[in-house]
Amino acid sequence: MLQWLHLQFNRIYHKSFQNDKLQKLQEWCNNIVAKYPDKVFESSDFTILQENALVSLISQDDLQMEEVTIWNHVVEWEIAQNPGLPSDFKT
Repeated sequence: MLQWLHLQFNRIYHKSFQNDKLQKLQEWCNNIVAKYPDKVFESSDFTILQENALVSLISQDDLQMEEVTIWNHVVEWEIAQNPGLPSDFKT
């Protein structure tokens, strides 16, 4: 079962934040992402992550990723949410 959870991690992560009653599952997911942030940040469906999931993720104190990299991903996410924004990070 645990192997299946890891294989389906992104799907579980997205679904867990669609229901506020799944807080334990959200915590479990965030603990994994804190150690392996690329599971979410580098996934092909990162930009469709719900806002509450992203906020929960970047609120983790133990996220094993450089802060500048995290913020670059947050900007990427925001641009995807608002296609009218400039896609050039320097702008």
